[in-house]
Amino acid sequence: SEEPPLPPKGGELVVSPKRVRKSKPAEVEPEERAIAMRVLERVGSRTGIAYQGSDPHVRLITRHLRNGITERQLRGIAAYVWGELGWSEKPDFHKHFRPETLFGPEKLFTYLDGTNAWLAREHPEEKARPPPEPAVVIDLFRRHETQESA
Repeated sequence: SEEPPLPPKGGELVVSPKRVRKSKPAEVEPEERAIAMRVLERVGSRTGIAYQGSDPHVRLITRHLRNGITERQLRGIAAYVWGELGWSEKPDFHKHFRPETLFGPEKLFTYLDGTNAWLAREHPEEKARPPPEPAVVIDLFRRHETQESA
């Protein structure tokens, strides 16, 4: 029996009886791009690199956001690896302190557990902050009540 092909990087594997093709990655939403830029700024602030938000970097971060990793965790990884793991003290490591290394599919979870413990210990107040209010609130239940009582 033939083994299935490995999925390509950047999208999901779409299998049809006739051929195997790579699906087009979903469009990045403006809020996802804004979060990605804040994460990239955090990474670049350590090494002096001004990341411009290239599509590969933004998609890499967005993929994690869509899988439930928070902005706080992603930014925390940069702070944890740079400070707590001592990369700032190791000039040979500076060239590896980049989005592909920190947030790559094989590496992210290497740093995530340590980051979560570090954030809980060093920045517990951030966890208690409520999420920001949505810009628009639609109360469908109230509208429904109003229509029934009329």
